[in-house]
Amino acid sequence: MKIKEISVIFIICLIVIMFILGSIYITPYCLIFIFIPILFIYLNHLKKDTDIVLKIQRVNEKAIMPKRANYNDAGLDLCSVENIILKSGEVKAVDTGLQVSVPDGYELQIRPRSGLALKNITVLNTPGTIDSGFRGNVKVIIKNFSSEDFKIEIGNRIAQMIINKIELWDPIEVTELSKTNRGSNGFGSTGV
Repeated sequence: MKIKEISVIFIICLIVIMFILGSIYITPYCLIFIFIPILFIYLNHLKKDTDIVLKIQRVNEKAIMPKRANYNDAGLDLCSVENIILKSGEVKAVDTGLQVSVPDGYELQIRPRSGLALKNITVLNTPGTIDSGFRGNVKVIIKNFSSEDFKIEIGNRIAQMIINKIELWDPIEVTELSKTNRGSNGFGSTGV
């Protein structure tokens, strides 16, 4: 049960008990017992996206469920289900053995792990987006930018995933855009 549901049940039970005991008189103590659950309900509404569920199916017996290294980490680590030698300069799509069901209004982003990036092993197409309609295997496109071959073994953490709320929008074709000070100046126009 969610805090909100528990708080509502608590308030209803408290009112019923007060009626049963005949102490429906509003006393400071009664107000405190009613105020605290209401405060919990209010604070629960301030939290955003606390009920997001990402359904994950293992489609390979070697697949490891994604998990955080630390409780409050943003990303969950993804692991390989393949033994691969990634030659210098080579790119491969490494299978995680997982399929996901991303909730509507969200995307799942695949990002590099900093420890691998420090070794010049990174995720291309970063962040990679997995849309809510995709049901195929989650694969991570990895490139070896180092001068040496890199070995990926079954169970190695190869990337991290983060769920992100998105806004659905539609493009509108126009004949002219508003003018700005910057205009069309880009690619280093503001200096190094």
